[in-house]
Amino acid sequence: MTTLAYPSGAWPFLAAPPPLVPAEPVADLRPLAGAAPVDSCYAIEIAAYGGSGVDAPPVPEPLGAYPLLASASPFPAGAVVDLRYSDRGMTTEPADTPANIYFDARLTDPFSAVRAVPLTPELGGSLAAQIGIVTFANADGALDSIADLAVDARRVRIKRGRLGDPYDDYATLFEGQGLRWERDSGELRLILRARDYVLERPLQSDLYEGTGGAEGGADIAGKPKPQCYGVCPHVRAVPVDATALTYQVHDRAVEAIDAVYDRAQGLTFAADYASYAALAAATIAGGHYATCKALGYFRLGGTPAGIVTADVRGDAPASLGGYTSNAAQIARRLMTDKGGLSEGDLDSDGIALTAFRVPGAGGIYFDEPTTIAAAIDAICAGAWLWWAARRDGKFTIRRLRPPAAPEFDIALADLVAPIEEIALPDTVAPANWRRRVNYARCWTPQAGTEIDNALLDPAVRAFVGAEWRTAFAADASRRTRNVLAVDPPPVDGWFRAKNDADALAFNLLSFWTASRRAWRVPVRAPAEGVDLDICVRVTAPTPASFAAGRNLRVYGLDERHRDGRIDLLCVG
Repeated sequence: MTTLAYPSGAWPFLAAPPPLVPAEPVADLRPLAGAAPVDSCYAIEIAAYGGSGVDAPPVPEPLGAYPLLASASPFPAGAVVDLRYSDRGMTTEPADTPANIYFDARLTDPFSAVRAVPLTPELGGSLAAQIGIVTFANADGALDSIADLAVDARRVRIKRGRLGDPYDDYATLFEGQGLRWERDSGELRLILRARDYVLERPLQSDLYEGTGGAEGGADIAGKPKPQCYGVCPHVRAVPVDATALTYQVHDRAVEAIDAVYDRAQGLTFAADYASYAALAAATIAGGHYATCKALGYFRLGGTPAGIVTADVRGDAPASLGGYTSNAAQIARRLMTDKGGLSEGDLDSDGIALTAFRVPGAGGIYFDEPTTIAAAIDAICAGAWLWWAARRDGKFTIRRLRPPAAPEFDIALADLVAPIEEIALPDTVAPANWRRRVNYARCWTPQAGTEIDNALLDPAVRAFVGAEWRTAFAADASRRTRNVLAVDPPPVDGWFRAKNDADALAFNLLSFWTASRRAWRVPVRAPAEGVDLDICVRVTAPTPASFAAGRNLRVYGLDERHRDGRIDLLCVG
């Protein structure tokens, strides 16, 4: 095996694909659970919202208008209605939570859904196809009334266990949200979505009031205040008060405003003030600037000649642990601080491990409206990370990695259909011979008359003259084996430093060798314990590369519990 030089933090990549070798035996490898036992039971809990909440017309109806009727629902208006059903009919025990509750036998399809990790940074940082379906028998129309209950963004939990076992011992297969009901002949379907959707709401909840001073004038009233995380050079600050010459780069404390520029020419720092009022009242000489780091503002000492930008080390509230420029840590902060998730909602150990494995500093700036989910997606994609809610509803942040020591042993008896190869994305098939990663983003590129003629520093001119710099890793020998090996467009990376971008380029190149394949491995449901990012060893007579056992990493789940089948989407 020929190993080429690679930077710190990167995996080695191979000059040629390695021969297939049997997977190493693992002493504590667990067998897959196999088929669900005959006494297994699926159960679902739905926290729906009851009635319309309308008791009387709010205003007199105009002549000819239909009156607004009070709700005819049998459920209480304006209250949560707990719906519980199963596929077998079951009653919980007195010690269970919930206790002594009957789950009517209505489930005909306990759960169907497809979820898959993005295999490359070009596909984003969040999972694809996170819509699920549960089907209920309703030939007698007994469930017609529940279809009028609101389920959008309401909690849904699906569990499986053995009849007679404590309900608290049932394994959670899905924890997420309802989306809507769909009626069909003799059936009622509940459309689900993953819990990730709790973060599909505005990132910037703090808007300018337009009342003057720190809240800006009427020209920016209702606009979101900027958000800056990590290290961001040359962000275009929001002008808040044209008379006082105040600007804002973040809506709360920042670690530092390291430099301020007018037409790319650096100004001289004067002082930092503890409040906006003190900053606004300060006397600042021309060619200088002062800051209020506690609130993310700075102020100029004279009218600018052109575009005003700033080098910022962003969000740094002491209550949240201060400043960080780590991608996983910033994404985690957005989940909890902006998204309202608690510590118990997170896979804290997994996120911490990802932050350790991908330590490079970077940053991101938002001066236009976006959602929390979109912000996390942008952060993760730039560092080749993915984020999602696991089967148990806990949020995690990971990086796709080569298969490691497997946790489960999948044998021929566990398979319900032949193993199939899955086509890889065009950006990595049949292999990469070069990978390019953009880094050190200039958030406000400038050229020509936008730059002060007096600016003589060639390094500054070069930096502001291009949005990105580009690192790369290459292995031209791969083009000998695979004439169609690809050199995809650069990835817009997260990182500030070239060595971190180098490491990402090498990691991408080392992962997507010619021998890397994606597979569909159909196993018997419920496959408890198998989740995204789990490693498995699969042994089967065909394809030939599985005969002696092949280690794979699960990157997706195609769940079809009605058919007793879960397809593990694997890479290895």
